[in-house]
Amino acid sequence: MKHLLLLLLFFCIALPLSAVQYGEGADIEPPASAMVSDGDILYMTFCGKKKMVAKISLADPHSPTLLSAYQTGFFPQGLALHQKKLYVTDGRFLSILHTEGSTLSLLMRFLIGNDPAKGPVDVIFSNGKLFLAARNGGVSRFYADKGVQVQSGWARSLTAEKNGFIAVFHDSLLLPDGKRIMIPHGTPRKVRRLPDGRLCLANGFAGIAVIGTDGKPDLTENLNRFSCYGAHVFDIVPGRTDANGRTQFVFLAAGEIGVVTADISNGINLVTACDALKWKNINGLLRGKENLVYAADEAYGLHVLEIQPDGKTLKLVNSLKLTD
Repeated sequence: MKHLLLLLLFFCIALPLSAVQYGEGADIEPPASAMVSDGDILYMTFCGKKKMVAKISLADPHSPTLLSAYQTGFFPQGLALHQKKLYVTDGRFLSILHTEGSTLSLLMRFLIGNDPAKGPVDVIFSNGKLFLAARNGGVSRFYADKGVQVQSGWARSLTAEKNGFIAVFHDSLLLPDGKRIMIPHGTPRKVRRLPDGRLCLANGFAGIAVIGTDGKPDLTENLNRFSCYGAHVFDIVPGRTDANGRTQFVFLAAGEIGVVTADISNGINLVTACDALKWKNINGLLRGKENLVYAADEAYGLHVLEIQPDGKTLKLVNSLKLTD
């Protein structure tokens, strides 16, 4: 009986802690990693045991090396680079980091909200203006020391476009022209514009959605073929295009499954998973030089993958450990 009471006490304590870390209500989800590059430098958020932003050298694109890291103390998820300054959101703060030189250092920090379940999760610059996406706080344009809401709702991420941005909400996408595309099911996380003009949405627990130029999200796919319970699509990068310039393959950051290839040339067909990364926690992707793809792994660090001649198979060529 004594052990049972202790177990119940531990459960009651752990439950609110997990809610604080990962959100609450319908938005319980693990944090994603963000990556941006500037020449031969890659900046990456990392939400493993060390909550940090890493500055990584890609002087040799196949062999990344860690230059420095800034410890955020919480879950950094949004990342934007503007005029040699790095902007980071972590659920509570907007932090601005100095990037020149080999180390990252804090220039200033703004408290956006004390509740991480409602705070800022993404940041972008569009036409020189700074925008934040916040859970339960919508999209805000940020000025010197305050934000002005431009769109209410439960926002999850932002993607910069030439004429504005696309905002991902818990149930829809908001396009630069003000058009809203409803997502009938899923947990939308991140949207990417493909070279052929279509949109590809990382739809969380529901897999992915491909949205045509007609605005219809009629192509969706779950991960049942590769999945075990709790699989989650965090991010997408485009792969090979066909002779007509239409994107044929995309690569998915699929959490515990690893990296999954999807053929979207005619509907959506899941093709293969990168076996070398299976059972890791892949939660961010970035296309690199040549045929390289960089994969953020919350359980380890950064992986370098090479797209093989068939356009759909990925080969693990190197890894950079960021964990203890």
